Amino acid sequence: MPDGRAEQLTPKQVGILQEFARHSGGVVVRNELVHAVWGADANTNSKSLDQYVYLLRKMFRESGVDLSDFVTPAARVGWHIAADATCAMEGVVKT
Repeated sequence: MPDGRAEQLTPKQVGILQEFARHSGGVVVRNELVHAVWGADANTNSKSLDQYVYLLRKMFRESGVDLSDFVTPAARVGWHIAADATCAMEGVVKT
């Protein structure tokens, strides 16, 4: 983290961030994100995914990076990912 703290991410959090980075400049579709992170047979509901994204936003915000500048909701589809989102995430997460 920029403030020197180490933040332990869960494998699911890392997977979500990797999918966001892969779709930099595009859209991450909610169902595709669940499939990529939880697997083809996942029985993850929308609220669980929203909670993971909420916690990631909070973690980034506490480290001085507002993900809202880079990851914005795409109504009923998923999230728009800004082209420069990967650079912002690299400052906080080293995978």
